[in-house]
Amino acid sequence: MSESRPSLGTPIATKDLRRHDGSYEVRPNDSYWVISEKLYGSGAYFKALAEHNRDKIPRENQLQVGDVISAPELAALEKTYPELCPKASRREILRHRASTVGHLQPPAGARTYTIAEGDTLFDIARYELGKASRWPEIHDLNRDLLGKDYDLLPPGVVILLPDHGGPPQSVTRHPGDGSVYQR
Repeated sequence: MSESRPSLGTPIATKDLRRHDGSYEVRPNDSYWVISEKLYGSGAYFKALAEHNRDKIPRENQLQVGDVISAPELAALEKTYPELCPKASRREILRHRASTVGHLQPPAGARTYTIAEGDTLFDIARYELGKASRWPEIHDLNRDLLGKDYDLLPPGVVILLPDHGGPPQSVTRHPGDGSVYQR
């Protein structure tokens, strides 16, 4: 089973999440990263969203269930806080890659990894394969997906990992705290 993810910048059913007045009510397990993913299709806007609500909630890690925050449209957030949003060139690359990848399914039993914001092939190889020097193997397996500009890894995209002798598994790193979950 594969989980369908929206393209970067594509909100996840915002009609149900954003109130008619442009606000959002914090739900259990929400953080600015999670809210950004829900509303804008990427957690990469969490800093801009936190800054936009700084008057109401001065510390971004103090969100409480039931808090109501302002959740402007993506264009307004990018215009007001351009330095806290992904660069335009990076957004376009990530949107293109995410939309291309959304239709691909890894082979059954293949070992996969879901890219989180800030991940690098070097770090993925170090933590998932045990040797950072194995990053070219990951790049070779995912060349069509990653292209030449492999230092821009699109969050939420699932890549293949080389076999390391263990059982096939799917690995996901939580973007908020970096925890690794295996299925």
